[in-house]
This record gives sequence, structure tokens and C-alpha cells, in this order.
Amino acid sequence: MFGVTRFSQSDFTTLSKGGGKIIFASLYPFEKGFFINSAGKGPFSAWLSDLVTGIGYQRVRNLQEHSDYFNDLEKEYTFFLECQKS
Repeated sequence: MFGVTRFSQSDFTTLSKGGGKIIFASLYPFEKGFFINSAGKGPFSAWLSDLVTGIGYQRVRNLQEHSDYFNDLEKEYTFFLECQKS
């Protein structure tokens, strides 16, 4: 649409279909500053950030407001472990 690519080359489905056997997963929470842009940190800013990143409007809103990066990291780690069980 605007030259923005919204796909991942390394999601678990793509890795599985591509025959990936070993992966190195970097766990790190998004930095809140990436989602506060010239439109501020409100709903319109979240919509723009979602348009560019594709991670979801509600996730962007959460990132704009959170202040505990370690808690976010723990949730990401738990999600990763749950994906392995499937």
C-alpha cells in the first residue's frame, strides 16, 4: 500500500513449513518509545503504529501505557514456552 511490508519471515508456522530444525529466539519486549510517534500516544497514534507494524491495535495501546519491561519479557517467555507445547 505505502511500500510497507507486513509479514514475518520467521514466525513458527513459516519455520515449520520451511523445515527449520534449530532456531535462536531472541526474547525482548518492545520499547514503548517505538510506539509514541508524532501523533502522540493516543488512539490515532496506536492505529498508525498498528498499520506499520501489524502487531495489533490493542497490543500497541498496551505498549504505549506499560512501564514494566521485565513483566512484558516474562509474558513473552511464557508465550514462547506455550508455543512449544502445541
